[in-house]
Amino acid sequence: MAAAAQLSLTQLSSGNPVYEKYYKQMLGLKVEAGNTGRVLALDAAAFLKKSGLPDLILGKIWDLADTDGKGVLNKQEFFVALRLVACAQNGLEVSLNSLNLAVPPPRFHDSSSPLLTSGTSAAELPWAVKSEDKAKYDAIFDSLSPVDGFLSGDKVKPVLLNSKLPVEILGRVWELSDIDHDGKLDRDEFAVAMFLVYCALEKEPVPMSLPPALVPPSKRKTVSISGSMWVIPSSAAKDSYHSLPSVGISPTRAPLRQKKAKYDEIFLKTDKDMDGYVSGPEVRETFLKTGLPSALLARIWSLCDTKNCGKLSKDQFALAFHLINQKLIKGIDPPHILTPEMIPPSDRSSLQKNIIGSSPVADFSAIKELDTLNNEIVDLQREKNNVEQDLKEKEDTVKQRTGEVQGNLGRVEQVSDFEYDLFIRPDTCNPRFRVWFNFTVENVKELQRVIFNIVNFSKTKSLYRDGMAPMVKSTSRPKWQRLPPKNVYYYRCPDHRKNYVMSFAFCFDREDDIYQFAYCYPYTYTRFQHYLDSLQKKNMDYFFREQLGQSV
Repeated sequence: MAAAAQLSLTQLSSGNPVYEKYYKQMLGLKVEAGNTGRVLALDAAAFLKKSGLPDLILGKIWDLADTDGKGVLNKQEFFVALRLVACAQNGLEVSLNSLNLAVPPPRFHDSSSPLLTSGTSAAELPWAVKSEDKAKYDAIFDSLSPVDGFLSGDKVKPVLLNSKLPVEILGRVWELSDIDHDGKLDRDEFAVAMFLVYCALEKEPVPMSLPPALVPPSKRKTVSISGSMWVIPSSAAKDSYHSLPSVGISPTRAPLRQKKAKYDEIFLKTDKDMDGYVSGPEVRETFLKTGLPSALLARIWSLCDTKNCGKLSKDQFALAFHLINQKLIKGIDPPHILTPEMIPPSDRSSLQKNIIGSSPVADFSAIKELDTLNNEIVDLQREKNNVEQDLKEKEDTVKQRTGEVQGNLGRVEQVSDFEYDLFIRPDTCNPRFRVWFNFTVENVKELQRVIFNIVNFSKTKSLYRDGMAPMVKSTSRPKWQRLPPKNVYYYRCPDHRKNYVMSFAFCFDREDDIYQFAYCYPYTYTRFQHYLDSLQKKNMDYFFREQLGQSV
């Protein structure tokens, strides 16, 4: 709080009288006996929820403002909270470093808010999408051939990519506009997406949560404006928890048992079918409310789904929210692999049986390197089995060739007669690195047009977004050539767990040719050895060659 303490009230409010109005509005509630000018946690929670921000973002704002854990805010601390709300609403990082950035005042959607006309409710707010803009967006919507009034992600994708906005921004646009969370957009949702894209092109920040004024009138009956899970992290306010209308993320200073109880209560509300597990669709909306990037949430899900069954148990769900809170409150990234003490007790026995068989637990649990290596071996063995099965089914269509240049496809899935999903294998010594590819295709038909989707890239950024294109050659044309960049797309795909996908179109022109595709110009080990041999033959004084070891 040292950085915030150095800022005056005028600096925190940028001289805007709205901050003073909000403060006087809170004092008018007489939230503390004697009205000493301090704001209690429970009243602040009800007030800040009207900002429309996700609950965990509000929890982080409170932690930054109430650093001493008093459970109350003085005037300067309340101004800090308001300023951080404004930062979050404008797409800026919620941190004390953002207090010095110029932002418009915070917006609170309520009839008593100084920024709104008295008597105006969220449902009565005029839609931010103007009628003339809506007509333009509708024309684009109709040109994309909607099915039953909806556009799938595949049809919206080219329109979004044409904006040339960063993939992270486009991903947030999709998440905000897909209000029903059904993986497709209706006419009004598409208008919201286009409105956000045009705002981003005008250098306006894309908000972390959808402002009420942007919610289409047709959706306002089903969309809750304020959060429903946030609890102010304050030891002084612990007696007020049971009076709150909902249960949320517990205080970071509360005992671990109390945290677990809060997580379990959220789990029970999320487990709609009451089978003791929550699936991806059930937990998606809850996770997205945290405001964390989708890629990070997917990584947390992967860590907590220790049995790889596509669902989370109650203990795994609690672990997921613990990792989310660690990132939101303390800025700690989730680990690359769970440490033994992080694995839920209910999973430890089954995991140890699957990973080490009948070996004693002490053989591996005390040595992190062996534990990690053993997990990688299990993953590679599982992947090997999948590769062998899938390649056997697809060998008449797309298959790898062995030899000097060996492909690295893990498996191939035929989407249609003209489209294939390709899964590249990770590097041998780095199972989380999936970037390069090199494979061949044969048994093609003349003038056959296909689309290849490489669906499991590990990088969020790629030169494919800036004009680079894959390489191709064939037996009749052995010289490498680049594909036309206009036929190459790199994007985050909701149909593949929001992984990054590179799609390219290609037309085979000769049936008897074998075609080879590569990430870039291949440089083989044999070619490298020939180059070293040529240098060694020159007997140069400054050249020395010695074998250091052998690869796997």
